[in-house]
Amino acid sequence: TNPSIIPSISTNPSIEEDFENGVGIWSAKGKRSNKESMQGGSYSILLKMNRDLESEWLDVKGDSVTIKFHYYYSNMGENDRFQILRKCKNCQDKDRSFTSLNEWKFDNNNEWKEDQISIETEPATEIKFQFKNLSNTGNNRVYIDNVSIEGVGQSA
Repeated sequence: TNPSIIPSISTNPSIEEDFENGVGIWSAKGKRSNKESMQGGSYSILLKMNRDLESEWLDVKGDSVTIKFHYYYSNMGENDRFQILRKCKNCQDKDRSFTSLNEWKFDNNNEWKEDQISIETEPATEIKFQFKNLSNTGNNRVYIDNVSIEGVGQSA
């Protein structure tokens, strides 16, 4: 019999962070929290009202980038939401400020959910990502955990 060849899930370079040993490539205006975390972990990032989690500049290695992550709502209301935004350094569109890629509106408190977003990019550009809580009161919380970004590497 011939041995089975199992293709790799992704040939793109990726950066992963579970926040167990710090924040890695992320700068958190939220805080590292041990109140809520994905099963098997102890920490996540807590984003309160108008707080964000921002990556350092990352080198795009191909023509697309995929961000996978888990999120958890606590004390969120009907009109509360969070966004993922991006800022690009060398892109053709010359966008110098953060631009929204997608928005997640509140749908259920106290339950971990998984999602992802893929965007087309240009090779040899630098990009930053930001998770931002857009809720309107201080006790509204979004926890972010297990963030994976495929198609990028750390900038030199």
